[in-house]
Amino acid sequence: MPRSKIGNISPTPAQRRKAFNRVVEHAMVDQGIRSQSQLATLMGMDRAAVCRRFNGVVDWQYTEICRLISLLKIDAEGVAKMMGVAA
Repeated sequence: MPRSKIGNISPTPAQRRKAFNRVVEHAMVDQGIRSQSQLATLMGMDRAAVCRRFNGVVDWQYTEICRLISLLKIDAEGVAKMMGVAA
């Protein structure tokens, strides 16, 4: 029987980005924000810059993540999921 690693499998960057985006998109719906364009306007950013961050072309900066959490009123559980600390 071949060996297999079970447990302690760290998520790939794409999986982490997907989880991060899922939390942000859920919070956007909760706050009545329908598009990334609306989010960009509320954050004071260019729409293309927000799209590049959602697509993983450019990483979110610390200050932008703080603004996201504040603007979207993401709770501690949501932040933990965003950062990959919780399932």
